[in-house]
Amino acid sequence: MISKRRIAHALKRVSLLSLAAVSAAVLGVAQSPAQEATRTDATLQTVVVTGSRIATPELESPVPVTILSEQMIQNNGAPNVSDILRELPSVGTSALSTTNSNFLVADSGVNTINLRNLGDQRTLVLVNGRRFTPGVAGNSEVDFNMIPTDFIDHVEIITGGASAVYGSDAVAGVVNVIYQDKFEGIRTRFQGGATDHGDSARYVGALTFGQPFAAGRGHLMLNLSYDKDEGLRSSQRAFSSVDQAVNLTGTGTLTKPAYSSFAPQGRFEYADICTNATNANAAACAGSPAGIDNVFTFHPDNTLKNGFSSRLDGFNRDAYRRISTPLNRTLLASVLNFDLTEHHRFYNEITYGITRAQSEIEPFALASNIFAGSVYGGGADPATGEPIGVPITNAYLQTMPELAPVVATINAYNAANPTDPVRYLQFRKRLLDIADRGNDAKRQTLRTALGLKGDVPIDGWTYDTSFVYGRTTDDQVSAGQVNLNNFRFALDSVVEPTTGKIVCADPVAVALGCVPINVFGNNSITPAAADWVNAPVTRNVTIQEQVITGYVQGPALHLPAGPLSLVVGVEGRKDTSEEIWDSLTNKGLNGFNALPNIRGSFNVREAFAETVVPVLKDVPFAKTVQLDGAFRQANYSTIGSVHSWKSGLEWAPVEDVRFRGVYSEAIRAPNIGELFGGISQTFPNISDPCNGVTATSTGPFAAACRAIPGVANAITQNGVFQYQQVDLQSVTGFNGSNPNLNSEAAKTTTLGFVLRPQFLPNFAATIDWYDIKVDAAVSTITRGDSINQCLLTGNPVFCSNVIRNAASGKITAVNAQLINVGGIRTAGIETSIRYLWDLTGTRIGGKLNLTLSENHLQQLEQINFPGAPPTDNRKELFDGSAQTRLGAGFEDRGILTADYTRGPLEFSWTANYLSSIQDTLAQNGIISDLYNTVPAYIYHDVQVRFRFGGKESIEAYLGAKNVFDKQPPVLPQGMASTITGTETAADTYDVFGRFLYGGFTAKF
Repeated sequence: MISKRRIAHALKRVSLLSLAAVSAAVLGVAQSPAQEATRTDATLQTVVVTGSRIATPELESPVPVTILSEQMIQNNGAPNVSDILRELPSVGTSALSTTNSNFLVADSGVNTINLRNLGDQRTLVLVNGRRFTPGVAGNSEVDFNMIPTDFIDHVEIITGGASAVYGSDAVAGVVNVIYQDKFEGIRTRFQGGATDHGDSARYVGALTFGQPFAAGRGHLMLNLSYDKDEGLRSSQRAFSSVDQAVNLTGTGTLTKPAYSSFAPQGRFEYADICTNATNANAAACAGSPAGIDNVFTFHPDNTLKNGFSSRLDGFNRDAYRRISTPLNRTLLASVLNFDLTEHHRFYNEITYGITRAQSEIEPFALASNIFAGSVYGGGADPATGEPIGVPITNAYLQTMPELAPVVATINAYNAANPTDPVRYLQFRKRLLDIADRGNDAKRQTLRTALGLKGDVPIDGWTYDTSFVYGRTTDDQVSAGQVNLNNFRFALDSVVEPTTGKIVCADPVAVALGCVPINVFGNNSITPAAADWVNAPVTRNVTIQEQVITGYVQGPALHLPAGPLSLVVGVEGRKDTSEEIWDSLTNKGLNGFNALPNIRGSFNVREAFAETVVPVLKDVPFAKTVQLDGAFRQANYSTIGSVHSWKSGLEWAPVEDVRFRGVYSEAIRAPNIGELFGGISQTFPNISDPCNGVTATSTGPFAAACRAIPGVANAITQNGVFQYQQVDLQSVTGFNGSNPNLNSEAAKTTTLGFVLRPQFLPNFAATIDWYDIKVDAAVSTITRGDSINQCLLTGNPVFCSNVIRNAASGKITAVNAQLINVGGIRTAGIETSIRYLWDLTGTRIGGKLNLTLSENHLQQLEQINFPGAPPTDNRKELFDGSAQTRLGAGFEDRGILTADYTRGPLEFSWTANYLSSIQDTLAQNGIISDLYNTVPAYIYHDVQVRFRFGGKESIEAYLGAKNVFDKQPPVLPQGMASTITGTETAADTYDVFGRFLYGGFTAKF
């Protein structure tokens, strides 16, 4: 029995949404019944969808289908269709968008889509039912920046496993963009807007041309569009203008400002060997007297200041960061259809796009300990383990008058302690003098699809053959990085005795052009020294995809209830991807972690079939009963043979109600980056539960530790198994791809009904329950889980990642490569209600179109490895204990729309509802209502349009997004979901504030 409390909760949820619908009206997003009516038609319209190759009216589709019409796109006011899609309740948090990619090493400004929060890589994007070229190196994700908004007729969103119909990557569903192909004439559109702060301006210009030719046998459409998004700086909003952080202790206390200790003037510390070393010479330092450990920095006028306070002397990184990445894009698209004969048509689609994205973050933060480790070509002193920093012989240290007190203190200490001297100054410095830091990326995509379709000499049968070629390039230059080898040489400077000039001490480095560098104080680095250490990063990406498809469809049998429809086809596909970094980045010598090049390819051959079997028609309690099925067999060059299938049932007992259900098993083949992305070495911090174990220790790990021969031998000899600091610092490991990955497997169930009562002809509703479970998900096992689970279970899945020295028993390496080990599951109820109210004949007049689309999330969880408890992401912005970010798990998301038209006037209002949610702190799962709970949000958008003239008309419009200037929640550093530089979940909540825009469309 359903409790009264749950009923009350449901009523409350519906009431909130209904209240927003009455008080506001929304712009258009709709589930399948929500296809908007034309302005002159007072009946609810339907669309024939291509979510299956068997064309079906959307209300009769066996799976939930959301339709985003051309009019809905126009009424939204967003230049990029990805921004509109993200407002849908079925679309989750994108891995890449302009508001979450500014701080990334690559792909800044890319816009991808994530259905059901299952990951962008599990959403398949099509244009006119055919694959669109990937936009991310090594992955299948499509960059929606390359799809021209003004060329779209409508978008179909099919949720649930669709791999049996369209192949791999459709685990969460399909986004199918349908281009216009019948427009005649010329249409222009211009739009501009900015926030009421006067920033984040966006401009759009588009020209569309359509013309029949050859006596109507052919039709050509062209579209040229340009839009510019100026982005938004963190300093332009009060909530993100200052570094702030939540202290990860207790219930979490807010620190504001939380400035960085890497300041432009530098933070310097000098200590003796025994204080500063890493215990590599512990025996030599035993019994040494207390040494010296002093810190100093500089005042703004470069006078010496003892000590350092981050709050007073630190650096505000948010002053240099961006909330949103600036983006320019230019797009050219065409659609050509030509009837070769009465029964055969040639078609061609071309899309070409150029985008330019420019991210910006704070200047490089350099610490002397970055030189440690062989990966940087230098490191700690081999005898003492002391990190290399600024040598005390540094010429600037010895000659700058401001530093004379420091030099005197060091000299006095060293004279008194000749066996434990100060040799280096450790430092942290923000390199404002080197170069601004950020990515400048130019991306180009060319995609062409050409084919033939028509009739075959069997009554009712047709064919369609096509070839698709796509190519994406991404050329990126990242400024502000540092050549660590050059910097190390530049730190070691001396005074040249004959000239009195300061030069680099190493003669080989001098021969290579070494310029000494002064790290002491503000504005201390000369342009010549900056040039010597500056190391721009280059990245060049080339992605290619070729797809050839052919299929026939028609009535295979004529049954009493109607024809049995059948589709049979084959498809071949080849994908290649290449990502090439500069040589310094490959080696990790410019401040980046070492990044490997990616080169890889795969091909796949597939055969598929679909069918619709009518079982009953026009009999008592069965207006319609039909079965649906699909099967796809694929053979990959990488993973071998796999298959997907689905089966469905539709039953309409009467004309007013239709029940539907589908079960499918889908697959996702690992992508090129997951298979061939290479591996990179790292030096992780680890914790071995065996550290400190004795012969009498108890606990879950003790017995397993003593079973390791090297550990047992150490206990026998020393009474305890124990690491030294140098042991932990020498632990290495590899991250990266895995050429032995297998496919992911997903099981999807949807059950629902469609209601279209005859007594209310302009009303339609759908309610669908969905359940998607992904097994063998590509993921990594954390190093801590590998170590712990190896000891607890002995399972080779974990133990193969952990390498111990056979003699000592100590861990020498822990790997974290990709593996088919994860699991993801989501379930919920999706509801769509639509009513078109014809007010003609009333005093009000016109038509009012009301729509409600809502998703109630029942489950969103992942399993990090077999046997691990599930991590629940429901009601979580992002759970810090989760292995993979699934996206914001709102319990309820809804969009309510009201669109009123009367003659040439149209008025739209949108209310977008996000339920309350929590953000678990990343480090230790602190839950504090003060900083973790985010209340429910409702955003309101409005637009008014007025049309001048008839068929050849001019339409002007004004609009506002986030009408009431709703500010995002403050989620400082330390919160799991905060996007660096934004102090909030910028990919989930609106960060711009009230945005005002206007424009016009002219048709000739």
